Amino acid sequence: MAANTKGALSSYLILALASLAACTSKPPMTETVKPTAPAFDVAGMDTTVKSCDDFDRFANGTWKEKNPVPSTESRWGAFGILAKENLEVKLKGIIDTLMVGKDAPKGTTAQLVGDFYRSYMDTVKLEELGASPLKPWMDRIDALTDLKGMAALSGEYGRLGVSSFLGLYAQPDQHDSKMNTLYSDQGGLSLGERSYYEKSDSAMVNIRKEFVHHVDTMFILAGLADKDAGKSILAFETGLAKLQLNNIQRRDPGIYKKLSFTDYAKLSPGFDLTTLVEKLGVRTDSLLVEDRDYVKNASAYIAATPLATLKTWMKWHLLDTYANVLNKALNQENFRFTGTVMSGTKEQKARALRALRATDGLLGEPLGKLYAEKYFPPSSRKKVEDMIENVRAVYGERIRNLTWMSPETKEKALEKLSLFTTKIGYPDQWKDYSMVDIKPNALFRNTMNLIEWRSNDNLKRVGKPVDPKEWGMTPQTVNAYYNPSMNEVVFPAGILQPPFFNAQADDAINYGGIMAVIGHELTHGFDDQGARYDGHGNLKNWWTDADKANFDALAQRMVKYYDGMEAMPGVHIKGGLTVGENIADLGGVTLAYAALQRSMQGKPEPAKIDGFTWQQRFFLGWAQVWHTNIRPEAARRQVELDPHSPAHFRINAVLGQFKPFQEAWCPDGQGAMLVPDSQRVVIW
Repeated sequence: MAANTKGALSSYLILALASLAACTSKPPMTETVKPTAPAFDVAGMDTTVKSCDDFDRFANGTWKEKNPVPSTESRWGAFGILAKENLEVKLKGIIDTLMVGKDAPKGTTAQLVGDFYRSYMDTVKLEELGASPLKPWMDRIDALTDLKGMAALSGEYGRLGVSSFLGLYAQPDQHDSKMNTLYSDQGGLSLGERSYYEKSDSAMVNIRKEFVHHVDTMFILAGLADKDAGKSILAFETGLAKLQLNNIQRRDPGIYKKLSFTDYAKLSPGFDLTTLVEKLGVRTDSLLVEDRDYVKNASAYIAATPLATLKTWMKWHLLDTYANVLNKALNQENFRFTGTVMSGTKEQKARALRALRATDGLLGEPLGKLYAEKYFPPSSRKKVEDMIENVRAVYGERIRNLTWMSPETKEKALEKLSLFTTKIGYPDQWKDYSMVDIKPNALFRNTMNLIEWRSNDNLKRVGKPVDPKEWGMTPQTVNAYYNPSMNEVVFPAGILQPPFFNAQADDAINYGGIMAVIGHELTHGFDDQGARYDGHGNLKNWWTDADKANFDALAQRMVKYYDGMEAMPGVHIKGGLTVGENIADLGGVTLAYAALQRSMQGKPEPAKIDGFTWQQRFFLGWAQVWHTNIRPEAARRQVELDPHSPAHFRINAVLGQFKPFQEAWCPDGQGAMLVPDSQRVVIW
């Protein structure tokens, strides 16, 4: 589950927005019967391991042994398995239904989805074209003669998803959450984060070596003649990375400062930001800037770089953006680096599966409407709403009983909790994609058109009121999020099924699953970032100084706790990067367990199931949600880039902190993963 913070939210809005093609008729989507799933599969346990030494291994050890990471994946667990079913069974069935006929009216969901999928599968056409679809776009880069022209082209290409040294996007103003504004942050690093350019261990050195080889190979395959492209791009991006904030520094939403656009443009006398933003299609009097020093220093760095190097860099980002929708040779080399070198994936997925993934990625909301109609009845919303209100009530009780928070701050916290809004299952209104031109034999252009549509859909919001009905995920997504600027929690239909929510399971398993997920997202409203926003979604301090100091001290203890954990030999979790998710994990377990206890009051003690008490089964439910195998390369990438701790620690590290886990499983107080009472962190 993701905290929808600045970096995450911009990703959702720019990269994941989809909308529905207007259509007056569609093939019927018949309801399907869902198979019964076990509440908890005891066959997946390894009871030779002591539960209090390694609960992940105890609860999931046999499952891990029997479920190695498939060759086409970088990790394998509950999220991936459910996402695979959603994509390869449910969405495939919908797409197959839509493609029964080839003469669907233009602009309908059937035409858009069907023709995009057909274009992805038309490998004969792709091989015939090779890299030629890129040529007119590469020619425009070759024709550049000065930085002003580069700024203009960077703006145009930015609408097409091509990265530049700046990220520019629309999002609710964190000081006026009812209005959208333009944000400016850093960008342009092919490897994702400055640590990949700075760290000197053998794995990182090898990645940089492979990157140079990868770029050179891609340029050759694309017919580009730039000499030593890989070496040149790595050197340029290494210099750019040195100017950027690291991903821990970027967690602070307070670093964004409002500037007039005139003052913003003055930060870059050598590179024309006014032209870049105009060509991006935006006009604004002001914006929020992540790091003024970066804008100033990076633009000066670009101005001092030879134009030939900048042109090679622009070509690379264009090629990198569209490599997967070109011919087989480029596609395979792109997978070799991004899939195998960076994430450890051994084998590329079959073409048909990649076509499904691409269709879902770019037309996810039209597909999501049909998915929700077929797999998420309206009655399910009511069930989830009731669960949310249960957790909200428990959260309120816990806030009232906190010993480290004053009555004044408690009142504000309870006010924020009461103002939480929810979105469940699917949007109440759907977007219209009918104007996007999609043809059955033009994959490159189809992809470009769809990326440009969603970029324009985002950027046209600058200076306009926020749409409270906007979603940042499609209904079929196996995930959930909290959005601080709207003070909302969002639960797509995709996650509201086993093992997260199982109608056949006992309460303890479901509370350890979906209720802990709900508690996790609610806690994001009060994590290290969410706690900075008031109940209306504005960045505003509602804490007394003493209470904020208490909270920060508790959060820093969580940072230190996770800093000491090795995700793999020599690679420690970044406690400062993962602190928000770690607080939310502990909060989610805390709230869900309290809600379960509350539900048991006045009832007879339930009988054991599979030999385990209801208290023990709650923790088995949590462990089941996070059972995961992961490749070393993917684990390293997660530690460097992901604000979520690896799944093993989302089980053991969280439960080691939680006193009721010890009471349920380790009454003697002995266990390698247990935290002594004097060192436990209890925030919410």
